[in-house]
Amino acid sequence: MHKEIRAKIEKEHGLSFVSIEPAPRSFVAQTWFASTKENKYFIKIVDKPLFIPEIIRSLPVVDAMHKAGITSINWPIQTISEELYTWQGNSLIVIFNYIDAVQSYDYSDIVLGELLANIHKITPQVKVAIPEDNYEYEYKERFESQYHGIITGELATEQLLVELQKILQIHQGRIDMQYQRLSELAQEMTKLNLGKVITHGDAGGNTLVKNPETLFLIDWDQILLSPPERDMWVPSNKFFAGYRKIIPDFSPNHTSLAFYTLMYYFRSIAHIFAEVISTKPEEHRIKNLQKMEDYLGNGWITPHLKKAKAF
Repeated sequence: MHKEIRAKIEKEHGLSFVSIEPAPRSFVAQTWFASTKENKYFIKIVDKPLFIPEIIRSLPVVDAMHKAGITSINWPIQTISEELYTWQGNSLIVIFNYIDAVQSYDYSDIVLGELLANIHKITPQVKVAIPEDNYEYEYKERFESQYHGIITGELATEQLLVELQKILQIHQGRIDMQYQRLSELAQEMTKLNLGKVITHGDAGGNTLVKNPETLFLIDWDQILLSPPERDMWVPSNKFFAGYRKIIPDFSPNHTSLAFYTLMYYFRSIAHIFAEVISTKPEEHRIKNLQKMEDYLGNGWITPHLKKAKAF
């Protein structure tokens, strides 16, 4: 970590670090473990403009969730002036509590179901403003202009983007069908009048695991007040068994499950697009080009798209 950033964090939070070491890099942020004589912290430095507004909106909600008694999550540490984040240039800096666990998928689906049900259940206790899902694809204009520009060649102004054009053209028919289906499902969602709760949006992929029965949900950047199915389009029957231990009468809405599968899919495509067409180092852009090819081909989300009848 650059000494200037370290000095700013220490000053803003009234801390004195005895050590700082890199943490595993996430897609969203540069991450660090920092220790004082008394405590350990997790630092996130975010320079991706698509994510920063989401993170800022999420922080008061996660802070309120923690104060309402949900401890199996990460939450922001306030600055001396009681802010939940600071800035360094255009980069957002947030310090979180440290969780002594590792990122893993080796956890009990039953426990995940119980944890999410408890989070959904405490929604009325959270008195801060929560971003509400309006069922709109927030990257609609960006996606449509970039997709059209690459497909037609208008934006394919260098070899890397010509390669992206070839990948998109291979899958164009299916992408167009899926995008139309997302629009249809969004219209159906507005008519269903489903109840809304605090949702993570990608809980199954953002877990720290101490052991299979002890897990923590992290990275609440995409927090929304949404129908509970937003947290349920991937989970198994065991997940629902755990969920119903807390909320016994719950039954998922299948339109909502299909909608959130496709919404996650197109959100991810928009983020990968942004990295490929960015001005970042070529190695980074090539890596994301390969990610796009895998994602549109036979990637991990394919079975879920088929289940949602969107493949």
